[in-house]
Amino acid sequence: MKTTLHILVLLLAVVMQPLWAIDPLEQLPNESISATITHITGISQERIDFPNASLKEVLDFLPIPAWPTTHQQRIVIDASAIKDHETIKVKLVRQNLTILQAVALVADQINASLVIEPGKIRLIPMAEPNKQSE
Repeated sequence: MKTTLHILVLLLAVVMQPLWAIDPLEQLPNESISATITHITGISQERIDFPNASLKEVLDFLPIPAWPTTHQQRIVIDASAIKDHETIKVKLVRQNLTILQAVALVADQINASLVIEPGKIRLIPMAEPNKQSE
């Protein structure tokens, strides 16, 4: 009888294991900053190949995961505060980058800072260093 019970428990554990892996408390990226950070550091693109692309083209591509996630929530990447954001060209050719790493590389090229909000990354012009008078 004990052996049968052990086999049933083991069988139940094997069958139920995929259901235990589901996290019902997982937050969507647009619900909090911490959920957004988790999302943009947890999803990576295997290869990004934009040798000479518009800023818009690159930013539209980045939040699309290479593999489906548990939820198909996209992060908004907003560069509207950047002067000439529609005509700026950037280069991004890398492998295995997270969304955050890729956006940071783009921000470095266009001299922008990143502001992370729930479900959104905004690129804003980098403040110029204060010039000290002599």
